Amino acid sequence: MSRPHHLALLIAAPRGVISHFATLALARAVTAGDWLAGIETIVQQEVRANRLPSFYRPHLAVLGDVNRRLPGAPESVGA
Repeated sequence: MSRPHHLALLIAAPRGVISHFATLALARAVTAGDWLAGIETIVQQEVRANRLPSFYRPHLAVLGDVNRRLPGAPESVGA
């Protein structure tokens, strides 16, 4: 019995995609909403540049107050 084609794609998938983008976006985020928006911006750039297949796009949401300031956040974006 052979493996379905989609299963082979999942096995070959890069690991830690969400963690990678979340870490990159965190450096410039002040609030949880900024962090989520930053992740989405990076993901969009990667998909447009064909470095991330669109079917790996993470679908994330903040549970709670998106305006909550992140611990250790800079005073403003770009600081």
